[in-house]
Amino acid sequence: MNKPIFTIILCFLFLMASGQVQKVDISCEGVALNAFMYEASGEDKKPTIIWMHGNPGGKEEGKSPLTLELIKNGVNVIRFNYRGLWGTEGTFTMGNNLEELEVVIEFILLPSSIESFNIDTSRLIVGGYSHGSNIALIHAVHNSKIKEIICLGPSDMSYLIREYFNPLRSDIRRFAQAGKDALWGKNGLIQNFDAFVDDIIWNNFKYDFVSQAEKLMDKRILFIAGLNDRTSVIENEFLPLYRKLMDMKHPNITVEMTKSDHSFGDLSNETKAKMITDWVNKN
Repeated sequence: MNKPIFTIILCFLFLMASGQVQKVDISCEGVALNAFMYEASGEDKKPTIIWMHGNPGGKEEGKSPLTLELIKNGVNVIRFNYRGLWGTEGTFTMGNNLEELEVVIEFILLPSSIESFNIDTSRLIVGGYSHGSNIALIHAVHNSKIKEIICLGPSDMSYLIREYFNPLRSDIRRFAQAGKDALWGKNGLIQNFDAFVDDIIWNNFKYDFVSQAEKLMDKRILFIAGLNDRTSVIENEFLPLYRKLMDMKHPNITVEMTKSDHSFGDLSNETKAKMITDWVNKN
C-alpha cells in the first residue's frame, strides 16, 4: 500500500525540483494559440524566453526536450504554435507570426503572469529556431523594448524571396518548390502558400533585418549556427548580418559556431541548453 504513495511523492518532488509545465490561455485576433508555459523551479524572479519554432515545427504539447532542459537550468520558457499550423486556426504568414509574438509578450508582462511565473521583466528574451529566429530578429528590429535575442539556425526569409526572383538562382526556386510541395497545397499541413509569399514580397523591407541592422545595435544577441547547414546556409542567411553588425562594432554578440547541419541533431539537448543558459547567465 505504501509503494504507490511513495512513488507519487517522488514524482511530486522531481516536478518541484525541475520545474513545471502548464497550458496557458493566449489568443490573437480571436484565435486561441496553442501555448505552454515551462516554469523553472524556485521563488526568485527568472529570465524568460519566448521561443518560436521553425517551419513547420511540431505541435506544441508541453514536452519539448530542449525546453525541459532549459527550465532545469533556471530559465522560464513559453512556447506556442503559429496560427494556421498544427490545428491552430488562421493563416500562416510572417506578418501574423509577428502579431502572435506580440500578444505572447503582452501575456508575459501581465501582472498576473509576472507573479504566477516569477518573471524577471528586465530579462525578457525572444528566440527561436530557423523560421523562429527570423521572427525574433524582425520583431527586435521594430520593438525597442526587446533587448535580448537567441537565434538557433539563423534564417533570413527576406533574402530567399529576393533571390527567388533572380534569374540566375534556379537553386533557390528549386528549394522553394520543394518546400511548397512538402508543406503547402490541398493535402499539405499549410493551406495558403500565396498568402505566405505575398506577405513577404510586400513587406520585404520590413522583414530585411540586414538593411536595418543599426536597429539591433543595442540588443544582446546569441547566434548558434551550423557550418554544415544546407537549409539556412550561413554564407547567405547568417554571415551578412553578422558582418554588418561587426562592421558597425556591435558590442554584444556571441556566436557558437558548430559543425552541425540544420537539424543540430549532432548536439544533445543538454549541450544546446547549456550554450543558451551560459549566455543568459553571463548578463
